[in-house]
Amino acid sequence: MDQIQCKKCGQMSQPCQGVAYGGKLGEEIKTSICNTCWGEWMSQSVKIINELRLNLRDAYSREMLVKTMKEFLNLQTP
Repeated sequence: MDQIQCKKCGQMSQPCQGVAYGGKLGEEIKTSICNTCWGEWMSQSVKIINELRLNLRDAYSREMLVKTMKEFLNLQTP
């Protein structure tokens, strides 16, 4: 895939590389989020984990982080 239109920024750009999510969500990220926006999310996610003191071993904390990520990257389904 050469370029995609990023759902976050709306720009035509290279798709993100090295997504840490599998399954349907991982594929959606790879096909609709650019490298720049993915990098912004990675920086933001560390802040969210620390500020909210999320324990990623806890299912609720993981769900909260995924929900926040979908909102940040405009991946919410209408």
